[in-house]
Amino acid sequence: MKQIFCCLAVCMFLLTSFSLASGESTVILKEAYVKNDTLWMKIGESEKRISKGDSAGYPKWSFDVSWVAYL
Repeated sequence: MKQIFCCLAVCMFLLTSFSLASGESTVILKEAYVKNDTLWMKIGESEKRISKGDSAGYPKWSFDVSWVAYL
């Protein structure tokens, strides 16, 4: 009885670890940074300049990552 319980516990552990590790992530990463006193945003692999001319600093994302604020 003890051997059956141990075998079941090991099998369950192995099956759950493989199922959690499979699959690729579909999350798109977003980044906001300051380069040469202008604000830049990188979404995935594309970069875009957000501010022009004025100096920008201290970018902060909203809690739901829908907007970015900067000074």
